[in-house]
Amino acid sequence: MAYNNIGPDGCRELAGALAGLKHIESLNLIGINMGPDGCSALAGAFSALVLLRNLHLSRNATGPAGCRSLAGALSRLTLLQSFSLAKNNIGPDGCKTVAEAVSQLTLLQCLDLHGNLIGNGGCIALSQALSELTMLVDLRLNDNSIGAGGCAALAGALSRLTKLENFDLVWSWSLDAPI
Repeated sequence: MAYNNIGPDGCRELAGALAGLKHIESLNLIGINMGPDGCSALAGAFSALVLLRNLHLSRNATGPAGCRSLAGALSRLTLLQSFSLAKNNIGPDGCKTVAEAVSQLTLLQCLDLHGNLIGNGGCIALSQALSELTMLVDLRLNDNSIGAGGCAALAGALSRLTKLENFDLVWSWSLDAPI
């Protein structure tokens, strides 16, 4: 389904179809232009996909509102191993919402939130959630406008991620981000 411009209306149709696919393990919905409304439509369907291991929702302009819709569904996907919400303009508020939800995903191995301008506030919230993600191998936070305060919080969290093999923070530093 990746890079098919189905938009929010198509997402509502897709949500109905996903209801019958309870055994699906991987879902790639990159760049389908879901926006917050499409994300809301799909969130209910996601929570029924209890065998889902990979969920990729990058480049969909979900914003913070989409994150709020997604949070409840995410916390029920207890087998999820890979989650990408990259380049969705979630900002600090969306990241706080996502951080709370993913903290319950103890099997998560890959978390990709790059290109979301999460700033210090989002990074601090995410750092608190990372302590629960002991299976994390790959963490991508590049291009997020994180300042000294966010980096300090992240540094404390990284020491607890003993399985981490790939950590990407390229283009994330911001001299302008408030501490």
